[in-house]
Amino acid sequence: MKKLTLILSALLLLVFSACGDDDNPTPDCGDYDNSTPASCASSCTDEEELIANGGFGDDVTIIQHCQYAYLSGIDQAYPTHSNWDELTNSPCGNFRIAYEDGDAYQRFAEITPDPLDATNSVIHLIVTEPHINGQDIKKGRCQLNFYGSNCLQEYYQTTKVFLPSANMEHLKTYENEVGFLTIFEVWNNKNWGNNVSNPFRIKVSLYKEPGTGNDFFFKVQGEKMPVWGNDVVLWEEINFTYPVPLGEWFEMELYLLEGKGNEGRFYMAITDDNNNKTLLFDINNHTVHPNENDPDGFKHINPLKLYSGEHIINHMKDGGYPLEIYWDDLELFRNKVPETIY
Repeated sequence: MKKLTLILSALLLLVFSACGDDDNPTPDCGDYDNSTPASCASSCTDEEELIANGGFGDDVTIIQHCQYAYLSGIDQAYPTHSNWDELTNSPCGNFRIAYEDGDAYQRFAEITPDPLDATNSVIHLIVTEPHINGQDIKKGRCQLNFYGSNCLQEYYQTTKVFLPSANMEHLKTYENEVGFLTIFEVWNNKNWGNNVSNPFRIKVSLYKEPGTGNDFFFKVQGEKMPVWGNDVVLWEEINFTYPVPLGEWFEMELYLLEGKGNEGRFYMAITDDNNNKTLLFDINNHTVHPNENDPDGFKHINPLKLYSGEHIINHMKDGGYPLEIYWDDLELFRNKVPETIY
């Protein structure tokens, strides 16, 4: 419980300075705006294009603003496409951290020292309490949004990931299945706001079978999404041959190609801290709704995500742990293909 208490105490100091003053410490920030920024009108090409890259070094900060936060500064370790102020405001697809509902006691993103190397700064996503009212259960969310891109029919990203051993070992004591613990998500047509048509999403989750002490594995799903109601899983795979690494950094490589049926493609590989690369998924299946006749690319992407339900979050809280994940060295591309895919 001491670790969770220290985290909440630190967040207490930040929430008032980030989202209010002494006279109005919890202002009305308005409803959560999950809208799409206007896409740019640049011409579409098949050429490989770097969208963004960066670690989260000493010159990068996070500006908190109620239901959102914004990365600011330039990561000097990357020569281009690492100015987060420009990326936040770009009309060709922009970035911001989204929490949806709740306050900083319940969910938070911060720049913090690397758990294994205090000289390196990384981004840390934390959920300590459920804070979103869902249709069936309460949920918790902390994610980086990359929304509004144009011509993104072929998407590629790499990022480094660290899952703390103590936290995840406690989550292994959860007796039920862990099936809802999302760490990446991409939408090909959203299911919220205006002009909704044929929503579809792909998500990567951490999965644990029922029973205590079981390992975590990676799961990926492709889902038809109604505007309201339950999603329909069109395809799903769980890789039971490769337990999720805990307490060490690993690189997660993802690739998506827009298409119906066998024309769509999802690829995921993991490289461990000894530079051993393992292909986990190479799937030819829908990456767009099967009824969509005019696909226009992936416009809503969460490259970094921590999203789960109240039962898992409360299990962590009861044990004195937050649900948390660390990220570093994010690279996003349009029209880039993994070297090992063909």
